[in-house]
Amino acid sequence: MKEKVQRIRRKSRRNTVIAIRFIFFLICLIVMCSIILTNVIARYRSEAVASKNIDIAMYVFQEDHQTMTFKLDNMVPRSEPYQYTFSVTNTDSNNKIAQTTIEYDITIKTTTNIPLQYVLYKNQTPTSTNPTNILTGGNALADTDGTYFKKFTTATQTLTHSTEQTDVYYLLIYFPETYKLQQEYQNMIESIELIVDSKQKI
Repeated sequence: MKEKVQRIRRKSRRNTVIAIRFIFFLICLIVMCSIILTNVIARYRSEAVASKNIDIAMYVFQEDHQTMTFKLDNMVPRSEPYQYTFSVTNTDSNNKIAQTTIEYDITIKTTTNIPLQYVLYKNQTPTSTNPTNILTGGNALADTDGTYFKKFTTATQTLTHSTEQTDVYYLLIYFPETYKLQQEYQNMIESIELIVDSKQKI
């Protein structure tokens, strides 16, 4: 009888040890999963915050002429501007860095369907202290078909060689509230062409 009681006690102790080990294992597993999940979420949020404002990426690796066109629709007059962000970097699409200094010029051509105002900041956010508008021009011109457009340009920009460099641009588009009651601008679409001409500086 005594031996039977001892066997039961030993078995009970083994079961208790096994249960404690199992609970400890579960706790470790939960902690590890929590750490991994937290890192994944943090990395996702970091990447999202870092990239969500970069709408267009342009690569200036050599002499090139790049154009990109996008349309502005569903615009309504308001006090705050519409914002579009693009970047220009001295690498190719495979992240190979240019080995010569790159010079590039930016041209922005727009249609004239809506009375919009354009401002472009380089490496300065709209909330920076006294950001500088680098756009010049903006007069209405006619193409060979008689269609009018506006043309804006910037001074020549430079990206030095051997080290990856990126210029970030903030294009602000204003549709003044004074046009809120003018029905002729409803459902109109504005087209913008972004042109980047680059060349190697030797």
